[in-house]
Amino acid sequence: MCLLLLAIPTFVGTIFVAPTALNGGGGGNPLNSNATEEMLEDIGVDVENYEHENWIDKRATSFSGGNGTKKAPYEISSAEELAYLAYRVNNESLFAYKKFFILTDDIVLNDGHFDNDGNYFDGGDGVLNTWTPIGIGLGSTSFYQSFFDGQGHYVHGIYIDTETEDGGLFGTITYGATLQNFKVDNSYVHAEEGGVACAGMYGKDNRISNVINCGNACFVTSGGGVCGSTINYCSIEDCINYGNIEAKKDAGGISSGHSSYTYLNNCKNYGNIKGNSVGGVVSNALRVVNCENVGEIVSGSPCGGVVAKVGNIVKGCYNAGNINVTTATNAHNIGGIVGQMFATEETSCTECINTGNITTIGFNVGGIVGGCSVSSLVIANCKNFGDLGETFVIGGIIGSARTELYLSNCENYGDISGKNYNCGGFAGVVDSATISRCANYGDLKADKVESAGLFVGRSYVLLDIFNCINFGNVQKKQNSSSVCFGMLEANSICSINSVISSGNLNNILHNVYLGTNFSEFYLDIKTGNIGLKAFSGKGLFQGKIDENILQNKGYTKKTI
Repeated sequence: MCLLLLAIPTFVGTIFVAPTALNGGGGGNPLNSNATEEMLEDIGVDVENYEHENWIDKRATSFSGGNGTKKAPYEISSAEELAYLAYRVNNESLFAYKKFFILTDDIVLNDGHFDNDGNYFDGGDGVLNTWTPIGIGLGSTSFYQSFFDGQGHYVHGIYIDTETEDGGLFGTITYGATLQNFKVDNSYVHAEEGGVACAGMYGKDNRISNVINCGNACFVTSGGGVCGSTINYCSIEDCINYGNIEAKKDAGGISSGHSSYTYLNNCKNYGNIKGNSVGGVVSNALRVVNCENVGEIVSGSPCGGVVAKVGNIVKGCYNAGNINVTTATNAHNIGGIVGQMFATEETSCTECINTGNITTIGFNVGGIVGGCSVSSLVIANCKNFGDLGETFVIGGIIGSARTELYLSNCENYGDISGKNYNCGGFAGVVDSATISRCANYGDLKADKVESAGLFVGRSYVLLDIFNCINFGNVQKKQNSSSVCFGMLEANSICSINSVISSGNLNNILHNVYLGTNFSEFYLDIKTGNIGLKAFSGKGLFQGKIDENILQNKGYTKKTI
């Protein structure tokens, strides 16, 4: 058997995979290629000495069966027949329009393996077969507009080296096209933008393009692990990515997005991601539901553990990946689930959990949502367990909500380290906020912070807090200017009722109140824990509470 090495330089837009199949085919980590790399070190044949052949030149002259209808789809059983599909789509106007194709077997485009540097371990024939994507772009009528069902089969060994944006098994799919039920591994793609399933998706004339139940075990240095960019109406469902991603542009574990009309449902990313604006699952989308990210993220901004920018709804999502945004200039809007919510209509983030830690020197940082530019935002039934690093404008749930915020049934367990400006157990800064039935368990460290609050750092218009509790300890420097409920702007209105804190408030009770502190508190002499007095109104608050309840718990009334 002849063993040859393909030395390919690393480019933006490169996809490769190690020699272990996704979800099986050898087991273990699908990116584990140490054995192959050791073998490659002893081979050393340069790429110029390799024989290249294009699959288009070796295409079949027909499919295995079928007539392209839904009842009798064209059957593809070999690499030659798949190349025949690419040739027909790319050279005949509207050939792939409303037709049906299925894979009836695994497809092997190259029988060797690619290592983590794009080097090739030959399968034995001394040939490297290049692939031309099916559907070569939007500049003609040859893009893919049909239904393709892989029926659970694998496509092994895609090799593409191009300066265009067409990187993937398919190029651009559009006009309601659907790709589903196949996995890609052992592949290398150098392109400006792309993903292993398709380079791009284009929903046209209200017809949604779809990618369903597709998987990737390839390293990616372009936009998405499965799909590249999306335009207009696109849907991605039940997809999974195991490949690490490095991109100079926006990136997502499943797709880079680039469209406010993209829908993602039940997708998962396990790969580590590095890029400009990164979402663990998608960079930019309209709705993201039931999606998960486990991979580590190194990003510019905005950045989210699941989605960097979203226009409408995030629901039932989970992030476990740590987030690092420390090198970007003027980084802002960084969240454990969502970096930025940006639509003008009512938006919501519900039933989400973040356990990843966030390390950043940026602005608008939240355990769930970083920041928003929307008219109304609902955050409900969310939990943050991740610690939030030393940063500006930071909140356990949301960093900055310059909107009408409704926050309910949320819990923060992450420790918060603020640096300058505003920080709070729930929110760093808000315009108008109604906060109910929320709890903060995380410690708040306010070092040189302009405005720190147990619940909200700063409020500009209206703050209504009720039925909330704080268990976290607070450490605040004496030169910080505000106390338990942060800073209220002039003429703002605040109503706070049925609120209790049992945490230690170190250095938080001092003589600088700016009209936002409470006038009485209840101190547990033995532990130093404080129960806050319920109050409502403006300025120096007055109100009543059932003192017997607090006294029965060992609290003693004190007056400032």
